[in-house]
Amino acid sequence: MAFKAILFDMDGVLVDSLGTHFYAFNAVIEKFGKKRVSLKTFHEKFWGTYIEHDLRKVFGDIVPSKMKEIVDEYALQVGEFAKYTKIYSETKKVLTKLRERDLKIGLVTNTQKKTVDILIKEVGLESYFDVIIYGDS
Repeated sequence: MAFKAILFDMDGVLVDSLGTHFYAFNAVIEKFGKKRVSLKTFHEKFWGTYIEHDLRKVFGDIVPSKMKEIVDEYALQVGEFAKYTKIYSETKKVLTKLRERDLKIGLVTNTQKKTVDILIKEVGLESYFDVIIYGDS
């Protein structure tokens, strides 16, 4: 069987973005009146899910306009803390080898577009993907 494409998740697969998301999440919830969470709590209760789902855990049911405001602020905070995102040592090597084999490369993530675009630019991955499917697409 010949493969034509390879799909990757982003967070925890191509990059280590836990620190970025942790700091951004805490900055946002604190800005909107909630207490910070520990790294352990963040990892156990919030890491790896869609941001709106996480925010509902903290703020409960909120009106869509308020949710949009908080999510937009989250994207801004990700930009502030993007320096904490680290690319895994073999990521570019693997993506380059796949490209050399004429394989299409896709990124599929539950992370919102604004956030993904910031993070892949931060680590220099923006030119590797033929398609990106975002959590908010």
